Amino acid sequence: MQLGYKDEAIAREIGVSSRTMRRIVRELFEQLDATGRFSAGMAAQARGWLVPPRSREGCS
Repeated sequence: MQLGYKDEAIAREIGVSSRTMRRIVRELFEQLDATGRFSAGMAAQARGWLVPPRSREGCS
C-alpha cells in the first residue's frame, strides 16, 4: 500500500484472494481509525509502522 499498489496487486504478491486483501485493508483502517489510504498512511507513519521503501539500485 505504501508504494501505491492496488489491493488486487498486493493480494497477488502476498498470495491471498482479493476478497481477503480487502478484509485486511478494512481491518487495518479500523485499527488506524482511518477513512482512506492517505489517512491510513499518515497514521501508520505516526506510529512508526512504515519503513522507507528500498532504493532502486541501477535505476537512473
